[in-house]
Amino acid sequence: MRIDVTARTVTVDGRLVALTRKEFDVLLSLARQPGVAVPRDRILLDAWGTTWADRHTVEVHVGSLRGKLGDARLVETVRGVGYRLREV
Repeated sequence: MRIDVTARTVTVDGRLVALTRKEFDVLLSLARQPGVAVPRDRILLDAWGTTWADRHTVEVHVGSLRGKLGDARLVETVRGVGYRLREV
């Protein structure tokens, strides 16, 4: 997976992945610390600029992101904490 922060594009195996602005922001939050469990509150702060949003929002966006990336295992759930971007 390649993330171009300036162009706000993501490619997986050479295939361009169309992400919404928030999906990209969630992915970027995880990609800043690959292999590290990122708490939901941190993802909310990075993508929405607040921790007062519904936590279900993060779950919905991560689910959509997993589908679009084509390999659900790239984004792992860390029970009771948040999510982790798998290092490949």
